[in-house]
Amino acid sequence: RLRTLLHSHCEAQQKFRTEMDAKLRRQFRDYNFEADDTTLAAMADGHRSDQSGGRPGSSTSQLVALEAMDENTEELEKLARAAQDLRQAFIDVESLVNVQGEVITDIEEHLAHTANRTKEAEEELARAQVSQRRWCRYRWFMSFVLVAIILVIGIMVF
Repeated sequence: RLRTLLHSHCEAQQKFRTEMDAKLRRQFRDYNFEADDTTLAAMADGHRSDQSGGRPGSSTSQLVALEAMDENTEELEKLARAAQDLRQAFIDVESLVNVQGEVITDIEEHLAHTANRTKEAEEELARAQVSQRRWCRYRWFMSFVLVAIILVIGIMVF
């Protein structure tokens, strides 16, 4: 039973190592497009031996490659932050446009209301003018009647 556990553990380690090698090769290939599989394998082996403490001076190209990948990663993170900031700016602009749209809608409503009120005021002024003419005619008529009554009384008294 111990033997099967050790065997399964060893298989899991080898599977993990294979997956990590594939991942490391993909990363090296992303950085160095012209590299062939043997160069990538040598770079991965050199990286693995550097991590385990072997061959201290043999991995300067791998270190340069890793540093370049780190720089690329940092640049990608900066781009991601810039894209997020740009997205937020567009959201802010959209909210400002919506607010301005509401303001414009309010202005349009106020203009329509003002036009209606102006039309009502014009109609009221026309009615007032007609009423004023009638009142003026009534006053003239009443003045004429009053003068006629005074004349009739004046003629009767004399």
